Amino acid sequence: MNNIILFKSKKHILVEENYNEFIKFCRYQLSGLTQTQDWEQYAWKGYVTFRKIGIGNKIFDSIDAMHEDYINFAKAYIRYQHTLKPLKNYGVI
Repeated sequence: MNNIILFKSKKHILVEENYNEFIKFCRYQLSGLTQTQDWEQYAWKGYVTFRKIGIGNKIFDSIDAMHEDYINFAKAYIRYQHTLKPLKNYGVI
């Protein structure tokens, strides 16, 4: 039986679409904070480093980066919040 059909309810599809649209909007349409920063980087120099919880302030290594399931949302959220209320430094996320 290899005929497995993955099903997503309409509610889950809408949530996933909203999630993806929010990230896309923040990444490509909002200006400020990271306009000169590379979205794909784990650290936005002078603003924030996206790392796992409990890593502390040791020298950053990409193995310590936030999990891929969360990092794009975290980046979008930081950019969105900065657009609403700019801060100089967000620290470690």
